[in-house]
Amino acid sequence: MLSLKRMCQAAFVSLLAFSAASAETISFSGITTDRSNFSTYTEGNYTVTAVSGDWLTNTSNYGDPVPSIFDEHTMDASIDITNNAAALFSFSGVDLGNFENVDESYTITGYLAGVEAF
Repeated sequence: MLSLKRMCQAAFVSLLAFSAASAETISFSGITTDRSNFSTYTEGNYTVTAVSGDWLTNTSNYGDPVPSIFDEHTMDASIDITNNAAALFSFSGVDLGNFENVDESYTITGYLAGVEAF
């Protein structure tokens, strides 16, 4: 499981599965409603779950490209990204944005079998 904390906007998450050696991108392309409450989203073998914060969907103006998810007005928000196939994967990147021009910091933590790996 991968945990992203204190994040303002997540547009894309790129993951590389060790077994398949092919890249998978969580594009949020299944999100079709703007500014709806976000709780969970599944794409491919991965599920993104809002753990804390006030997460919303965005289909109109944020993301590279849209759609995306973002946390509104919460300075300590987190999401979890889980591999549903229970396979090992490497995290290769995430697009983070700051649309309110405030000083943000981000922490990305990876877990393997419930133990922090990075």
